[in-house]
Amino acid sequence: KKRGNARYVLGFNWFRDDAGGTRADLYVGHIQGSQNSQFASSRNDQVIGIETAKMIRSIILGIGLEYSLTGTPKEESEYAVGNISKLTAGLGWIVSHDIRFTFEAHAFKISANDEEGIVNKINEDISYSVFTPKLHLRLFPMVEMEMGAIIRTNKPDFQAGNDISNYMSAKLLDLPGAYGNSIYTGLNFSI
Repeated sequence: KKRGNARYVLGFNWFRDDAGGTRADLYVGHIQGSQNSQFASSRNDQVIGIETAKMIRSIILGIGLEYSLTGTPKEESEYAVGNISKLTAGLGWIVSHDIRFTFEAHAFKISANDEEGIVNKINEDISYSVFTPKLHLRLFPMVEMEMGAIIRTNKPDFQAGNDISNYMSAKLLDLPGAYGNSIYTGLNFSI
């Protein structure tokens, strides 16, 4: 039985202006490492982020920044990475109460690991970006189905100290588009 990395996030509404359609949210979280998995990382990461959005009629504009403080992998075969940052810009369109579309662009930067004494590590910064179109369908008052695609706009750039096998050994599967394009569907529950 192989498990992925569980992600626990707690969000706070820092600012909300219902009259102007503006909001800003802060969140913190933890990504739990998983031992003996081919897909999940064995490191424990801490996450902090901020998101803000502005609604103009049926259009929503948003921007966000997330920063992951990465831990040291517990498995020797897994390559260590430095901290990971994600910058997001989004545009949403509310068609009706039950249907909305969103288009997001994400830019990722995986920093080099500069800790002493670690042999298997990423030596140079790596960056790439993705485009994510999504369709949100409200099925019930508290249940929403989300369908989307993750389309990589550029491949991760490998500089002198890195190669593709080191990057694959870093187990970055929780980053959208880290290893290729994908499509997905899921259910979102709100309380």
